[in-house]
Order: sequence, then C-alpha cells, then structure tokens
Amino acid sequence: MLRRDVIIAAILTLPVFVLEMLGHLYMPFHMWLMSVVSMDVLYVGYFIATSIVLFVPGWRFFKIGIPALLRGAPEMNSLVALGAGAAYLYSVVVTFAPQVLPAQTQYVYYEAAAVIVTLISVGRWLEALAKGRTGEAIQRPVREQAKTARVQRDGKVIELPIEQVKAGDIIVVRPGEKIAVDGEIVEGTSNIDESMISGEPLPVAKTVGASVIGGTLNTNGSFSFRATKVGGDTMLAQIIRMVEEARGGKLPIQQVVDQITMWFVPAVIALAIATFAIWTIWGPNPAYVFGLVNAVAVLIIACPCAMGPATPTSIMVGTGRAAEVGVLFRKSEALQQLHDVAVVAFDKTGTLTSGKPTLTDLILDDDFEHDEVLATVAAVEAKSEHPIAAAIVAAAESRGLTTGKVTEFEAIAGNGVRARSMGGWSPSARSVTSAISTFRISPPPSISSPTKARRPSSPPLTTSSPRQSWSPTRSSRPARPSSPRCTPWG
Repeated sequence: MLRRDVIIAAILTLPVFVLEMLGHLYMPFHMWLMSVVSMDVLYVGYFIATSIVLFVPGWRFFKIGIPALLRGAPEMNSLVALGAGAAYLYSVVVTFAPQVLPAQTQYVYYEAAAVIVTLISVGRWLEALAKGRTGEAIQRPVREQAKTARVQRDGKVIELPIEQVKAGDIIVVRPGEKIAVDGEIVEGTSNIDESMISGEPLPVAKTVGASVIGGTLNTNGSFSFRATKVGGDTMLAQIIRMVEEARGGKLPIQQVVDQITMWFVPAVIALAIATFAIWTIWGPNPAYVFGLVNAVAVLIIACPCAMGPATPTSIMVGTGRAAEVGVLFRKSEALQQLHDVAVVAFDKTGTLTSGKPTLTDLILDDDFEHDEVLATVAAVEAKSEHPIAAAIVAAAESRGLTTGKVTEFEAIAGNGVRARSMGGWSPSARSVTSAISTFRISPPPSISSPTKARRPSSPPLTTSSPRQSWSPTRSSRPARPSSPRCTPWG
C-alpha cells in the first residue's frame, strides 16, 4: 500500500514541481511554457494533480492529523496536514477565485503541498521497508522450523503437526532432523547444531539430561527427549516475540521528535495568528488579505519536510543492514545507543570464525615421523563425527597420506575415541583430563596441567600404542573474510 502511494505521489508531484520551479529558475523556459499553455489551464492541471496526491496517498495524514490537532495532542501527521492543507487551500483560492486576493499575491503553492506529502510518504515507506527486512530475518528461522514431530503415543511413534505436541510428550529425533520444541534428552546421544541460537557453528555434544532447543538441527545420532516447552513458550518463540516488540517500538529520537512536534504545532499556529494580527493592524490595504497570505506562508514554511524522512531513513539503513548479516535488536533503543559503543565483546567466537576447524600443529618427539603419526591418528578419527576429527582427517588428505585400517572403533562421548591400529590400541583424547581419567595415560610434565586443559585453546591429545607417544595436536577456526580484526580478551 505504501509503495503504491509513494509511486502515485511521485509520478504526479514531479511534473508539478519541475514545471513550477524550473519556470522560476530559468525564465526562457517560463516564457516557452506560457506560449504553449495558458496560466489558467496550467493552474487547473496543478490543481488536479495535487488534489490526487493529497486525497489519495496523503489522505492518511489528514485522517490522523486533524483529529489529533482537535484533541490538543498534535503530532507529525498534524504538522503535515497543516502545512500541506494551508498551501493547497490558498492555491485553490488563487486558481478559482483570484479576485479576492491582491494581484501581487496571486501565486500558487501546489508544488509545496505535493512535495510535503510525497517526502513524508517516502519516509514512511522507508520505515516500513526497514521493518519488513527485519521481519524477513525473523521469519527465516520460523520457516525452517520443524513442521511435524515424531511423538510416542500409546506405545507407538506417530508423526504429528508441531501444533499438536504437548508438554511431557516423548519425541524421537533422527539424524538430520530439526528439533520441534524445547525439551530434555531422556535417551541417546548426539551432536546438535545450535548456531541459529548461539552463533556457534560447531555442533554441541548432548547426552541424557541435556536440554535441547526447538528449531536447532540434529546433525548425527538418534535420541528421544521429553518436551518441556511448546508453542509460544519455546526459546525461539520468545526471541521472535522480543524482536517483534523492538521492531514495533519507537527509538528515543522518534519520541523526541513527537515531543517537539507536540509543542511546535501550537507554536506555529500561534505565530501564524500573530502574523495575521500584525499585518491586519499595521499592514497596507487590503490589510486582512495580506495578513491571511502571510499567515498561510508561515504555516507552509514551518512544515519540516526533512524531519519526516530523516529518522525512518536512518532506521532503515541501520536495521536493514543488521538484518542482512543476522543481527536482530531485542530493544528498539539499542540501535540508537550503538553510536556510543567503542568496544564490542563476543563471548562466542563462532560469530567471527568460519566454524570449520583446521589442524594447525602436530607436536612430536624427535624419534617420531610427522606423516606416520598423522596418518595413524587420522585413521582412528576418520570414523568419528566430531568436527576436530574432520580437521585431522582433512589435514592427512591434504598431504596425500594413506590411512590404515582400524578395528574395534569406540567413541566415548565427551572424551574421545579409540580403535585398534598397527597392532595396538590408538586412543585419541579431546583433552589432557580425558587422557588421564578415561584412557589412563600419563602425559609429559609439560602438558599435564588439567587447568590448562580446560581452557578453550587447549589442544586435543593423541597417543599411539605400543610406543605410547604423546602427540599433541592443535586446531583452530579461521576468521571469516567479513570479520574485522579482533583482539582476544580475557
């Protein structure tokens, strides 16, 4: 609707504005125009075009603004209606009853009335576009949400629409499926991609008792969970609700504009009345006519056309660009407060990195060959679904290494994997703590600190029997090309 109104207003306003203003700026054009069409016909044409602009696209300003003005609570619509209406009515008098005005005041202001309405309409359209782009960013995860769920009912697993899932239902999730609602795992293990909620692209390991979030993706493994929150109570629904509230709220600067307008409109009316009174008392004859002309001029000039589109345009640029890169504002004032921000702290590195780990280091004792150890570790990790395992395998493949066969592969959730390779057990632990507690391996003193192992930067550690060689590997996630240079903190 707004787009249509803006197009109509622009098409009709442009010729009125160009013909009227160009005639003032370039006199030969005015003389040529008068030789083609008479002034009376031209004014009637202006009248028709401007009437359509004011009473079709611009009618909303009068419908809202005039009642607000009569209630004593004027706002931007009142200001538009006052300025555009005064310019239009004065021009109508000049067009159809010029004899009531002095000859030196018989000028039309149709272009002013049309431009006021068109500019403010453009501002409203830009604001609607900004809200639409944010709404699209909100609806994207909603469209990708699971539409059905496999629910256990009466000893059977049946597929039901997500709207029919109740709190307490046991839901079965297969590999690659979206999780329908929030809940708690009661059986099975898996790795779940929660990037749409947390921003971290690496899947999160989940076991019995862990919570799951509706809308996230089960990457591998099958499990059952008990639904705890459904419908509007889910985390995703609450996030959408907060963003929608922020989208519908006003920025502090918009509230300031409304407050200014509340006082500005009465001040303009008072000034126009004072202008009329002064001209009526001290002006030349016919004094009341000159007073009316100048009072109307005050109303027209006082309409701040730039105030209308300025704030909506800034909102469109800010929220629209943010929505494109996946940033949503929980509170409307957050956008305005960003201009005071000097430092942005990220507690999740996945928002800055590619999310795909790569092997950066493989540290060996002097009597071990790099390629031999990497091939052995890759052979074990090839059967694992852990993202770091994929990084180790990719490193071996990039060097053209041939991985051997492994048997009796076993994955120990949260700790690592092991399998038989080269005649012995080859465990691959995810941390020093896992190596000590799960695989009963004593690391060298240089890397035996469990405190260091708990840090996010600590590497997974691998060892190959029968020689029991500690081979620390370190992986990292490269920064995204679009990420600015960041400094680690804390």
